[in-house]
Amino acid sequence: MLHLSARKNGADIFISIHADGFRLSSVKGASVFIWSEEASSTIARNLSEKERKRIMAEIKNLKPTDFDEDYARELYPQIYENKIIQSKILGTKILDQLKRDPYTKIHKKNVEFADFRVLKSVDIPSVLVESGFITNPEDAARLKGKPGRRMIARSIFLGIHNYFIEAPIEGTYIDSNSDFLEYKIQKGDVLSEIAIRFGVTVESINKNNNLKNKSIYPGQIIKIYT
Repeated sequence: MLHLSARKNGADIFISIHADGFRLSSVKGASVFIWSEEASSTIARNLSEKERKRIMAEIKNLKPTDFDEDYARELYPQIYENKIIQSKILGTKILDQLKRDPYTKIHKKNVEFADFRVLKSVDIPSVLVESGFITNPEDAARLKGKPGRRMIARSIFLGIHNYFIEAPIEGTYIDSNSDFLEYKIQKGDVLSEIAIRFGVTVESINKNNNLKNKSIYPGQIIKIYT
């Protein structure tokens, strides 16, 4: 499972990205969740119940050596309390960016709470992003298209970036308090899309990198001041 891989590789945060469905096609929009035993809304309760049923179906496959998150929370309460606090900060940073995306509708304006095992099973800041409802025609069309998915990815990326600006990890690049990001140009990139992705202007990218409207090329490193 992904949360086991995160623990094994010493991840600093955990982000789980999903698209959901609901019986009413009118329900739409993105949401951000963190773990809690108590759900914060009807949608969250429904999602928690679906997760509970999935877990019960998997119980028979669990081994005695599998990680016991409930026992870990009893042994290290402070670590898990801090995890929930930091998870809410991380979730809020991502949600703030999603709200700035003109193409993404927001289902809930605040971070939601739900009993998701994928979030419960790690002791690092962890959030689940519901990018929309595939049962809603508008959301489905947005998620089917590359621009819509890119904007979701941009929001998540900038939310993570802003989280680490506020809570930098010692010894990392962002701990140097740099006021810019370095971005490697990918095949197919154009400055206008890069500018939208990072919430800056084409003019600022040109000026800060002394491009003078020159062509960009794959592998080129540019600085993005956010």
